[in-house]
Order: sequence, then C-alpha cells, then structure tokens
Amino acid sequence: MFPSVLNNNEILLSVSLYYLTHSFLSSVYIYYQNPNGFKSSYTKAQTDAPLLFSAFQYNIAFWPQQLVQKVGNLVLYRSTCREPEINKTDRRELMCVC
Repeated sequence: MFPSVLNNNEILLSVSLYYLTHSFLSSVYIYYQNPNGFKSSYTKAQTDAPLLFSAFQYNIAFWPQQLVQKVGNLVLYRSTCREPEINKTDRRELMCVC
C-alpha cells in the first residue's frame, strides 16, 4: 500500500489556491461539459469555445494531448510533464512524471 500524500497542508494549499485566485468555477467547466469524465468514454463539449490546457508537475493524472483534443476545441496544450512510463510494479503510472 502506498503512503497517502494527502495531508492537512495539501488540503489547505489546494483550497487556498482556488479560493484566493477565484479560479474554482473555471476549473470545473471541463467536468460540467463532460459528465462521463471519470469513465473511459469521453464526449466533446457542447461549445466551440477555445480550450487552453496546462499540465503541471503535481497534477494527479497525466492527460495526453490526443485525449484533451477529444473533449474540446483545443487551441493550446502546454505540459511540464513527460508521458509516464508504465511499470507493472508501480501503481503510479498515471501520475504526471516530471
């Protein structure tokens, strides 16, 4: 079993980030437009609004550009991460590897 990386500091950091920057609403648009987002079948957003996507070192999942293109009108994709290597002994293969 892997140790939890979720502690009081991480929760406070995440909540503060969204609260202080007033960015929570815009961060959930992609989930609102794609109610099946946690399943393996993705649907295209109902709008052609431009989608700008950024991936950072501590994101909880890796989203390849080809997958992000399926859910919206992707006009910009930036990632500081490289595609994770799949290792059968390590269950963190979906984590962003930087």
